[in-house]
Amino acid sequence: HWPEIERRVCAFIDERKANGLRISRAMIHLEAKKAAENLQITDFKASQGWCNRYMKRAGYHIRERTKIVQDPPHQFEDKITEFKKFVKQRLKDHNYQLMCIGNMDETLVNMDMIPRLTVNNKGEKPIMMTTRYVNSNYTVVLAAMANGDKLSPMLIFKRKKLPKCTFPKGVVVHCNEKGRMDKEACKIWVRKVWQNHPNDLRREKSLLFWDSFTTHLTSEVTQKVLDTNTDVIVIPAGLTNILQPMNVSLKKPFKAGLYNRLIAWMAAEEYTHTKREKMRPPPLDVCAKWVKETWDEIKKPLIIKAFKKCCISNAMDGTEEAILCNPDYEENE
Repeated sequence: HWPEIERRVCAFIDERKANGLRISRAMIHLEAKKAAENLQITDFKASQGWCNRYMKRAGYHIRERTKIVQDPPHQFEDKITEFKKFVKQRLKDHNYQLMCIGNMDETLVNMDMIPRLTVNNKGEKPIMMTTRYVNSNYTVVLAAMANGDKLSPMLIFKRKKLPKCTFPKGVVVHCNEKGRMDKEACKIWVRKVWQNHPNDLRREKSLLFWDSFTTHLTSEVTQKVLDTNTDVIVIPAGLTNILQPMNVSLKKPFKAGLYNRLIAWMAAEEYTHTKREKMRPPPLDVCAKWVKETWDEIKKPLIIKAFKKCCISNAMDGTEEAILCNPDYEENE
């Protein structure tokens, strides 16, 4: 029990609640550590156990927003089997190297990435303040190869033109009116990202997996990919959470990394306000920096296992066929 630390944490929580801001467990940990440093308390660990006990003593609990879960289509097992057979035959026919097999996917990121959870007193309904960009997103395009290589991330912002700021090296930045992957953005991705992966120097046949997003299926985009000596396999609609490496193993830690950076940024009070006292979201160059740093943190073994989990790069002798259906298969090192 650390009364002075907990008193300061309580004051921090009360202040954020008064301003209509969300409070996460991660914020409590950061604030407790900061309080311990200021009080020169060296043996305080801010452990999960301490946080649980503190919240119970203070009468706090977690409130969570509900979310919609997408169910796989009817008879999805048959579609999975068909897809696996098709992929296996394609790999046999062309003998692609692992460094030539890739997966690309887009993911939407909210400008302020509002947490699903907030700490609140029991029985009290929270009123949350949001930024004026609460319904504004940007798109992050991620791609990786079956051997664990990562391609440069691409960000698509919802604007007519990019601001005059310095974006970090190793990211491709684009903008359009919707902040989405349209045909032009997709062609830019092919030219600036896909064509720049190491295989391009060897001129070997490549294989790209992506979902059935409308833009991917347009004739212009398809031809642009084919012109790079690349074959394309479209993952069946509704099965990306089972058959796409990005969805199966990579998006979750990526989103978690972005969220942790947002929490640290908010805890440090680096944000500014508008004239109407609305909290501004992170600047675009900061968002790009977070994307680059978070993507760099994704480990190579996790990517390799993600492809195997989706039965894209498994051994051709069938020894790894059970990986897809094995819930105990570890994805993390």
